[in-house]
Amino acid sequence: MVRVKAVDSAGAESPWAAIVFFVADSNGGGGMVLTGPDSVIMENGLEGATITEYTFTVPPVSGHSGSDFGRVRGYNRLTSQWDQLDYGTTTNGITFTRSLGAGVYTRLEFYYYTNHDCSATRS
Repeated sequence: MVRVKAVDSAGAESPWAAIVFFVADSNGGGGMVLTGPDSVIMENGLEGATITEYTFTVPPVSGHSGSDFGRVRGYNRLTSQWDQLDYGTTTNGITFTRSLGAGVYTRLEFYYYTNHDCSATRS
């Protein structure tokens, strides 16, 4: 986590903000692996902060061709409900990237489904 704030030439300061880099990469980042036909990664955020951007990538697996889908949901602190932010079908791998309005989403759920159990090598 990196804390940042802006200061202008007159000395006026913005509030502190947090920038968090959540990495899930088996080649050097977090090493998270999706481990079956129903895979979920929860990003619980930081207390007092909201999430303003995400990228969720499930890379393609050589030889795989299925009836797969991916989904990203965000917990909306204003409505106290989970909103679907992204959804897509695919035969092999998927990427979602989205910018979110500040002050709304505090948690994210990344979900990937494949119709057969070959996703153990996905990360």
